[in-house]
Amino acid sequence: MDAYVREFGVSKHHDEFYTNMTIRTIFQNYTQAVVSRFATHPRVLSWELANDPRCNSTEPTSDTCNTNVVTQWHADVAKFIGTIDPNHLVSSG
Repeated sequence: MDAYVREFGVSKHHDEFYTNMTIRTIFQNYTQAVVSRFATHPRVLSWELANDPRCNSTEPTSDTCNTNVVTQWHADVAKFIGTIDPNHLVSSG
């Protein structure tokens, strides 16, 4: 997450990963490539969206980040993955 923020972020706050539409689009393109490639693989159990998604990280966090921001991101990405692969679970680490 922080790699995306460092490379494409404006304010360089960790939570830009969840809210910056440029970053979200880049992540969505990557996600689409991976999920599309392995959607029919018999050993896929679920798609894990992130390992410990939260506001805090090694990068600073804005004052507006809260669990609702992270939860909304999770819901949006899970819905997107469901359009590509409706046959597998989506989980969070």
